[in-house]
Amino acid sequence: EKVILNTESGGVAKIEEDAENLKQDFDSLMNDVTEIRQQLTNRNNLLEEMTKQYKILKEWLAEVNPQIPSDDKVFNDLSDKKVILEKLRVIQREAVNYDEIGNKIKSKLEQENVGTQEFDSGLKEFNDWQQSLSKKIENIENQVSAHEKYKQSIIDTYQWFRATTNNINEFSDPHGEKEMTLHKLEKLKLCEQSLPEGKIMMNNTIELSTNVLPTCDSEGQDKIKEELKEMENDWIQLENLQKNTIDTLEDCISSWNDFANKSSEIDKVLKQFKDRL
Repeated sequence: EKVILNTESGGVAKIEEDAENLKQDFDSLMNDVTEIRQQLTNRNNLLEEMTKQYKILKEWLAEVNPQIPSDDKVFNDLSDKKVILEKLRVIQREAVNYDEIGNKIKSKLEQENVGTQEFDSGLKEFNDWQQSLSKKIENIENQVSAHEKYKQSIIDTYQWFRATTNNINEFSDPHGEKEMTLHKLEKLKLCEQSLPEGKIMMNNTIELSTNVLPTCDSEGQDKIKEELKEMENDWIQLENLQKNTIDTLEDCISSWNDFANKSSEIDKVLKQFKDRL
């Protein structure tokens, strides 16, 4: 403006034009600065929020990780396997909520075209952790299933043992008339025909134990082997009981037959004497 006072009209127009262009350039520059400042502010706010969410995710992982058993951890009892399985399932359900946090962080960073190595590696670590947890749950589910089948097979086998033993004892008394003893012997023969069914059940239990033994330590394996040994001994006792009871009744029937033969011979002798008198 001071120059304009001492400048001719043609020069004034040029100076005013240059001044206006400079003012517009400055205004444009200030607009750019304001826009960039706002963008940086928004990005900073975004990163602060993402960092906060990411911290929540990391803190939760740090809290639950100690609750997850290592891969070489074994559980001998079925009840212990069920307890840890339920605990892992609870953690997996909780992980769904934190998975949503991770997805939101990832989506927002992609949307705003923001990427940090910390976030990327952390989210990948969380995804890998989820996959590892799923595999661990699947593994323990298989262990529980195998152990339940084994336990149920033991229960079913011993129920069969008890029912068969009761049937044998019910018809084991050799006292009574010959017809009653023959009836008991017939029932015992039917029990004897069913013995292969019990042998199959016992062998099936032994086979199922092969799926459980690898999931136990030496102490748990010894316990299962002791259970199987006891079951095999009970089976031998059952077989002996069946055989001895049948032998006893057959001896009783044989005695009845001997008695009948002797009685018949005596009757014949008596008849001969009567005929002579």
